[in-house]
Amino acid sequence: MEIREFKPEDKNILAKIYTDCFREPPWLEEFGQQEVGNMFIQVSKWLDTIFLVAEHKGEIVGGAIAYDLARKEDVAALVPASTTDRAIYMAELFVEKPCRNCGVGRSLIIARLALAKMFGYANMVARTSIDQPIIKHLYCNRLGATVVAEQKVSSYHRTQIVERQKVMVPDQRLIMAGRIPEEVLVETLLKVWPLAQRKRSTF
Repeated sequence: MEIREFKPEDKNILAKIYTDCFREPPWLEEFGQQEVGNMFIQVSKWLDTIFLVAEHKGEIVGGAIAYDLARKEDVAALVPASTTDRAIYMAELFVEKPCRNCGVGRSLIIARLALAKMFGYANMVARTSIDQPIIKHLYCNRLGATVVAEQKVSSYHRTQIVERQKVMVPDQRLIMAGRIPEEVLVETLLKVWPLAQRKRSTF
């Protein structure tokens, strides 16, 4: 498996993986692929964005996005002040269904953290559904983060029909925060070193 930087020509296949992923429980969100593809292009232009793609045997199987926590004001407001300083927000993680539980998601998480550490970030912040225990396990049990807050999130992408009308259905999210653990990142940092060198000049 290869972890590399996002390229604009990746947007369509990544948008399909993303929309398929978030259509499933516990998210149950309906996104348009064009909407998601446009969002990917926009986010990839931010100077603080880390946008990575996972490939297996030449096929794209997942993606992950991270950027400065300051861009996610609703989450930053719930995080202890000691963790907001030099904090990277682990924004999006999505993997094709046949490739889950095979280490793809973990590799994307670790690669983002490795690059964030190189770019001067000391802390990590992530948010996931309360019904997504595997992500909580990765951040808390494997990477040393702790749950610092819960947040009820409503989105027009997540709806159901009630009395013949479409209504938004809230989802309970966990917010996790902690230091980026250096000892976990050494091997991955070596793997992503060429990418780090290319992007370092933009920070």
